Parts: sequence; C-alpha cells; structure tokens
Amino acid sequence: MKATNDVTEAFRRTANLMQQELERSVLTQQMFDDSSRTLTVTSDLYSTFTGLLNTSKTLVTALEKSDYLDRLLIISSLILFLSVVAYILKRRIVDRGIALAFWWVKYVPGLQGGAARVRHAVPVDQRVDVAPADMPYRE
Repeated sequence: MKATNDVTEAFRRTANLMQQELERSVLTQQMFDDSSRTLTVTSDLYSTFTGLLNTSKTLVTALEKSDYLDRLLIISSLILFLSVVAYILKRRIVDRGIALAFWWVKYVPGLQGGAARVRHAVPVDQRVDVAPADMPYRE
C-alpha cells in the first residue's frame, strides 16, 4: 500500500505542477495577446502619423515656395518704388539745379545748343519748336 500511496502522491504533485504550468502558459498567452494588440494600435498610430507628416511636409514646402515668391514680389516692388523716387528726385532736384546753374547760357551768343542752330537752318515759315515742352524755365 505504501508504494501505491507514493505513486498517488507523485501523480498529485505532477498534476499540481502541470496545473501551475498551464496557468503560467495562460498568463503568458494573455500577455502575448495584450502585446499584440498594443503593437497593432502602435502600428496604426504610426501609419496615421506618417500620413500626417507627409501632409505637413507638403504644406511646409508650399509655404516655403509661397514665402520665396512673396519675398521676390516685395523686393521687386521696393526696387520699383525706389526707382520712381530716384526719378522724381532727379527731375525735381538735379534737372532743376542744372537748369538754375546754367540759366545764363541762353544769354551767351553761340552757346544756345543744337535747337538754335536747327532753327536758323530751316526757313522761317517751316520752323518747328524742337525744345521739350516740359523744359524748366523756358521762355
């Protein structure tokens, strides 16, 4: 009987060990399932973020191009504005200053310029005024 009890006791220990291993296997399987779900969710989020990053890259590229064109337009406008200001200053200050500095030239014989020479070469009935209409201090 003692041998039977020893074998029965050994079977009980083996059954308990198998039960513990089975519980450990179930827990391990649940952990693997949870990890798989976490990896699936992480993969989905990664795919979403990849799409978002691609869209953001496209938008940033478009904004950089727009910024470049805006800067080019602003610089061109500034150059045009400064050119107009320089032209106005030239017409109002430099041209008038030169006209004022050389006002006396029209009173010196022989220094009246090409217009006077052309006038004398053309008969009186065919003369045309060749001096510009906007010449300052014209008489």
